[in-house]
Amino acid sequence: DVQTFTAGTIHEYLCNTTTNQNYTTDTVKNHLVIKAKPSATLSLIQAPKVIEITQNSTAVSEIKVKNIGTIAQNTTLKILDIDDSWYSIDKATTNVFVGATATFIITFNIGNVDVKEYTGKFNISSSNATITQDFTIKVLPSTETKVKINDTVALYKLDLSKLETRLNELKTVTNVSATAEQKLSELKAAVKQVEDYINSNNYFQAQQSLETIKALIVEVESQLKAT
Repeated sequence: DVQTFTAGTIHEYLCNTTTNQNYTTDTVKNHLVIKAKPSATLSLIQAPKVIEITQNSTAVSEIKVKNIGTIAQNTTLKILDIDDSWYSIDKATTNVFVGATATFIITFNIGNVDVKEYTGKFNISSSNATITQDFTIKVLPSTETKVKINDTVALYKLDLSKLETRLNELKTVTNVSATAEQKLSELKAAVKQVEDYINSNNYFQAQQSLETIKALIVEVESQLKAT
């Protein structure tokens, strides 16, 4: 006979014994306590998904992890896919008691790296449980980089003016391809867009647009040379 019991319940059982000597019988009564299997479970209750850091500066983030299991857990925080010279963790390993919350403090120290987004992963683990969360480091341009962006855009505007003049001159003596005019139109729009980014102080997006403008300049030049 097989019976299923629910964890946390108490059951009374009787045990009958018979002895051969004097043919006596006896009954023993006791209680059986059904306990749940120990649970090692962690919950990530706070972690940034996007961390914005200006070049050559620092930023501090906090990770909070709660032990929602039934046993204490020695818990470790690791950061994956990010250069380990970019950050330090205060007490990367700590013992978290049942129901308690541990806070990991991360200091990011970013040098003069490229202005772009870098993806990483928070990995929090104990001997019996692991949780992860993806995050992004968004590196913003420093004051020096903003000056370079402004200078680069000024040069691209000069290139645009020269290309537009060249195209108009060619149109007076020959047929200019529709592709050349289309690419020049795309270049104008891209330059206008990057100026709008700068005027709204969105230098991050302006930086991301520079390669597109550079490629369009090359394309227009190529089209005009082929005319």
